[in-house]
Amino acid sequence: MDDHRANPRRTALSLGLLGLVAISVAMAVMAARYPGFFSQPGARIFLIEPMCPLIVYAVAIALVLRLGGLYWNAILNTAIVFGVFTGILEVVNIGIENGVPFLVSGSRMALGSMLVVFTLWGVAGFSTSRSLRSMGSGLIAAVASACICMLIAVAAGFAVELFLASPDQATIATWVEYKRSGWTDPRAFGIANTLESAFTHLVVAPIVATVVGGAGALVARWYTRRMRSLIAIVAVVVLSQVANAQKTISFSTADGAVIFADLYGKGDNAVVLAHGGRFNKESWAKQAERLAASGFEVLALDFRGYGKSRGPGDSTPMDAPLHLDVLAAVCYLRAKGAKGVSVVGGSMGGGAAGDASIASQPGEIDRLIFLGASPNGPADKLKSASLYIVARDDANEDGRRLPRIREQYEKSPQPKQLILLDGLAHAQFLFQTDQAERVMSEILHFLSENLAAPAGPKK
Repeated sequence: MDDHRANPRRTALSLGLLGLVAISVAMAVMAARYPGFFSQPGARIFLIEPMCPLIVYAVAIALVLRLGGLYWNAILNTAIVFGVFTGILEVVNIGIENGVPFLVSGSRMALGSMLVVFTLWGVAGFSTSRSLRSMGSGLIAAVASACICMLIAVAAGFAVELFLASPDQATIATWVEYKRSGWTDPRAFGIANTLESAFTHLVVAPIVATVVGGAGALVARWYTRRMRSLIAIVAVVVLSQVANAQKTISFSTADGAVIFADLYGKGDNAVVLAHGGRFNKESWAKQAERLAASGFEVLALDFRGYGKSRGPGDSTPMDAPLHLDVLAAVCYLRAKGAKGVSVVGGSMGGGAAGDASIASQPGEIDRLIFLGASPNGPADKLKSASLYIVARDDANEDGRRLPRIREQYEKSPQPKQLILLDGLAHAQFLFQTDQAERVMSEILHFLSENLAAPAGPKK
């Protein structure tokens, strides 16, 4: 017999979720009262967007209060557990990515967190479908879990990104989306970005939950003992993604600059990736993951004046003491226990890497790889083994770069190596050509080989 008595837990949850809807709406309206917001083109749309799904959620919650019986109680009890738990995971992730209480971010971190949440929604569908022997119940449980999770996450996201730890306006001004938007107020753009993100999450989450919940319900339908082993394997893969997540860290330089960098992998030997003038730390993502998979700990830095990195001379990075950023990255890795540290630099980053070697203590930087670059200072003062990789027809307004690079190569102490490639791709642009795999293989070989014997030019 069905029990139609009111479920106190469901009533309390429903009221709590309605409270979250009201709080989210209030925070969005308060943020939109920022003086410069409505003067931006299309600003009202960004405020209206999250309001629509929030209203739909509120209506759904009100309808849930009218449901009764053991069947619905079982579904909603599962949704409460998985929805609140995944909501807490999202809150923790939002806080950490925004530096509350510490900063850890990156594409792999975000992917790992997302996979965990999606998997748990699927588990909610599996669990409910198996216990009630109904695929429909599993779908409803997964979608309800996702909705509860998103209401918690959106309220927390609004609180953090709109009030507690709003993105720095100088940082927002560097975003590509901001530059393309036509907006003139970075703070207003940050508010709009948060509101749009909330709208996307509120709309997409139930759709994703329908897919993973349906998958969970199908698994429950044909569940066997072997499936337990498969679930364990999937869990290990998901957790390994989180464990190996890329992290964003920061450190200080000798002249007081604060440098942000992405950290990948673990290993006794480390590699610093120093970007060119047209790039940033994110541009190294594929190469960093390849190096990390080969056993290196990898640190891709943003030079001062790029991303969140700030310091003396950051308004004109080309004239700033960028070698201090490289040396600080090397010191950071050494302090973490790296037995050897090498530096790969493209163009501007290559010049900074060479100057860092010149200014370093003997043995501080083990190997240097110059991509379309050479030291700005005297190459005969380098204290590291060096590999120069350059395209024959790589040129700028002053002509081909090869003569200057070859001159610096000739002055460099042994062991050293020069690799000449066909084409005109400059520095990191080499990774966008058909020679990308060769460049990566040469880098890995140089970082791993025994350098006792001198090497010469290689074609």
